[in-house]
Amino acid sequence: MRRIWTSLIAVGLAGAAHAQAPPCDVIKIISPYTAGGATDVLTRLTMEPLGQALNRSFVLENRAGGGSNIGSSFVAKAKPDGCTLLVNGTMLATFPYSYPDLNYDPIKDLIPIGGMGATPTILVSGAKDKSLADFVAQSKRDPNGVSFAIGGIGLLQHLAVEAIARNTQANFVSVPYPGSPTAIADMLSNRVDFGSFTFGAMSGLVETGSLKGLAMVQDMRSALAPQIPSLPETGMAPVDARVQFIMFAPAATPPGVVKTLETELKKLIEKPETREAFFKIAFEPTPGTGEEVRAWMQKTALDWEPIVKGLKK
Repeated sequence: MRRIWTSLIAVGLAGAAHAQAPPCDVIKIISPYTAGGATDVLTRLTMEPLGQALNRSFVLENRAGGGSNIGSSFVAKAKPDGCTLLVNGTMLATFPYSYPDLNYDPIKDLIPIGGMGATPTILVSGAKDKSLADFVAQSKRDPNGVSFAIGGIGLLQHLAVEAIARNTQANFVSVPYPGSPTAIADMLSNRVDFGSFTFGAMSGLVETGSLKGLAMVQDMRSALAPQIPSLPETGMAPVDARVQFIMFAPAATPPGVVKTLETELKKLIEKPETREAFFKIAFEPTPGTGEEVRAWMQKTALDWEPIVKGLKK
């Protein structure tokens, strides 16, 4: 762990960074998830004003699959000039534990540009008459356990449920989906018992009552949805699984380009109008420098490493 993070910090601090715009008219942002999900919506909301600030055009490309590794690997191997960027979560820091056969190193091959926004992890179900405690009890009675939908192995939404299972001795069985639309359909038809996703992807369905919000996986109620109980309010031990999205570039991108992107992104995320727009899509703005993001990722790796390694036992 120490070697990895020392390497990451060395990359982040290498060279004096002089302001330098990406050498392209069009910047491509890769979302490693299916279109229409939380990452997609957050990125689209950010692209236009960031493009105006940089005097560049942005295009969004979805490269979903592999628990977000297909899109992340694509950016890690892209030309390091700031013209191909990635939006993903701090959970990338745990992927070396979750995916031992990765064809890229999310720590060494990507450099954080800055923070964007965070949304809670929410547990949802199509079964309106059941609580999280009901599913825990059911999982202990049923030899097949209780199924839960996730958007990919190793994502924070997956690890959050594994942490709850460990705390309660529940028998929860993960069912990975390529994206939230298919999982939503299966939850609505009760083909899968419950799901764990970002609130940004589920807020509309919860607000209309199509899906029941079982709990926000955090220590207290979220201002984004104060009607949904926090995990401790359901009788469970605290687990904090707020999903933090950040922007990355290939690791060898010139420091001046990284600094320019970091500065303009932070300015945008700090604007009051951005905060208002983010709240409407169930996100809280989380501006942060690349250096601050590296610290967030290090904490994420340290916090969740025991859960990830426990899955392999």
